[in-house]
Amino acid sequence: MANTMIDLGEASVEPVAEAGPPVPWRTLLAALSVVLLALAGGSAAIVPFPAATVIPARLSDSMFIDGDRLFLVGRGAVATYSLPGGHLVSRTTVLVSGPVSNVVEAGDTLLVSYQVDEDGSQGTLAVTAGTDRVLWRRPVGLVGASATGGTALLSTGYGARNEAVWQAVDLHTGAVRWATTQPADGYTMVTGPIDEYPQWFVTVHADGRVETRDALTGRITATRDGPPIDPHADSIVWSAGDLVIVGGPAGEVTAYRLPGLTPIWNTHLDLGQTWMQTDCGPVLCAFRPQQGIIVLDPADGHLLWQSGRWAYAEPAGPYLVAAMLNRTADAPAYWVLEPRTGRVLGTFGNWNVVVSDTVPRTLYGIHLVPGQSTIFYGRLDPVRRTATILGRGEAVNGNCQTSADALVCRLVDASVGIWQLR
Repeated sequence: MANTMIDLGEASVEPVAEAGPPVPWRTLLAALSVVLLALAGGSAAIVPFPAATVIPARLSDSMFIDGDRLFLVGRGAVATYSLPGGHLVSRTTVLVSGPVSNVVEAGDTLLVSYQVDEDGSQGTLAVTAGTDRVLWRRPVGLVGASATGGTALLSTGYGARNEAVWQAVDLHTGAVRWATTQPADGYTMVTGPIDEYPQWFVTVHADGRVETRDALTGRITATRDGPPIDPHADSIVWSAGDLVIVGGPAGEVTAYRLPGLTPIWNTHLDLGQTWMQTDCGPVLCAFRPQQGIIVLDPADGHLLWQSGRWAYAEPAGPYLVAAMLNRTADAPAYWVLEPRTGRVLGTFGNWNVVVSDTVPRTLYGIHLVPGQSTIFYGRLDPVRRTATILGRGEAVNGNCQTSADALVCRLVDASVGIWQLR
């Protein structure tokens, strides 16, 4: 049964078309599940599904994944496991005053971000992995860390407009290497490979001046004067790929290319109250909460299409995979779109998409058998709209993620199941 392919079919529904009679997906999927289970049982003796590696955990334990590491946090300790193998790497004593929000490993240092008080303020603790040796503690949240650069980037209000303080500190001592404060009525953000450590630090002042820094050294690399912004109106500052996109209250939008801040295009378009996907494949995708998607050409900024149908989209091969706004229970979970037109090419039925963070634009999917805690997992092909089944999981409760060639899910007894994807 391993590597069985299911053709999920195609659809020619346009994004603006009126919805027809609902397809009885639950009935069809229930029938499909029976067939799959029968096939799995009939062929298990020939090619059995791979068994899960199960790691015991308590309901109160928190789970975090960073690259090829799985972290389980609970009762004053962080247990670190390798992925995809699930082998215990270390157990680190971590004493913090509030719930843990993130765990990152940088070389032999374990960084833990946690809530300091009831207003949501964050703190960061650095400990030598596998010990109880505290290296430093600071009342600022963790943004990223670089083992090769020996630096951690912290912020009191990452993504906020309220004069956030940013600090780049020595990974082992906590000594400040460079620091800056977000300007009044301005914006600050990081961009580039953020999973490990951001590449660029961008500041936009209220008078329109844009400034980039090397996020590791703090050195200013470029400045550029642009149209003024008003953070109290519908101004925007977003990053997408190697572009920084700044929009003022009058609807004037300018795109600059990093790191030199070369102006690429200027247009008038209402992008107020939107957020922008950092990677939307060959296009730029902006989303307005509960109002849908706006898609732009990254070359010149002109509007390609917009729709109130989609809540979110991810690049998948040459296409986009989108989730619907206000999805009904029997509607497909994800749809395949042509990026430059928004034309619907097909769906993945009732498979939920899990995007791999270690293999860019590789899609894995999970199909939950109706009425059960059994899942099938597989690789999704957006070109043919097919699913290649890789295996089956039992007693799955949810919170499934992929990383380092592994599917990781919490099980019904709170333990963690790991299935290798290759």
